Amino acid sequence: MNNPFLHSVTGWIRISLIDLLGGTFISKSLKKFKEEQLLPPEEIQKLSKSRLDQLFKAAKSSTKYYKDAKNYANLDVLDKATIRQHYNDFIATDFNQKMQPKSTGGSTGITLNYLTTRASRSAMWAGIVMSWEVAGYQWGDKVAFIAGTSIFKSNFKHKLFYHLFNIEVYSVYDLSDKKIKEYLKQIKESKVAIIYGYASAIGHIANFILRHESYEFPHLKGIVCTSEVLTDNVRHQIQTAFFVPVYNQYCCNEAGVSAYECK
Repeated sequence: MNNPFLHSVTGWIRISLIDLLGGTFISKSLKKFKEEQLLPPEEIQKLSKSRLDQLFKAAKSSTKYYKDAKNYANLDVLDKATIRQHYNDFIATDFNQKMQPKSTGGSTGITLNYLTTRASRSAMWAGIVMSWEVAGYQWGDKVAFIAGTSIFKSNFKHKLFYHLFNIEVYSVYDLSDKKIKEYLKQIKESKVAIIYGYASAIGHIANFILRHESYEFPHLKGIVCTSEVLTDNVRHQIQTAFFVPVYNQYCCNEAGVSAYECK
């Protein structure tokens, strides 16, 4: 879409429909995060501590697992085995909003099932969008997801969500030369603006391009690598292959964005 105004309007319609149909408030969370990121460091630290105190107080008063906790600093670091063993003990007894079951991709061999809320889903996607915007993303841009099983959902609701977000998904579980050729052809023809996915998978695709032939992606604005360590060598290979800037982000399925590279 060459008209910036139409692009902006289409993007606004998309996010409005996503929030309306998905019961989220991504646009509101995005606005809030953008305002908060510009606060002075001392105000951000104060806000962070206040929210952490509120969270600890709520966990202690409302969950069986944390009811005997003395303070946040002395809590044990959680692992997946503990969460599976005490699954119901982490659920707040006074939380009456709808929760949605989700699961991780199972990179360690066993998936982790958990519950998520409207607020957590909204915050996660707002954080992801902010990291994309560093790479030039605008609402309505086509995004290519290159990732694992956690993003591949067959039900209608998830398909509609990705459709409204203008997201195409590409599995990392078949990165044969034949499949990579198919991926690259589709990425170019569908006018993908942002590629988002595992650093190792995108690096593998970049190596294929460098070993074979030159590909041009006239609509591609940038690439955001997530979930894994992005080494300087892999970043250089990706930038050389795709001719666009590459940005680093750390995000996990159950917690959302932890950090991302920005100016």
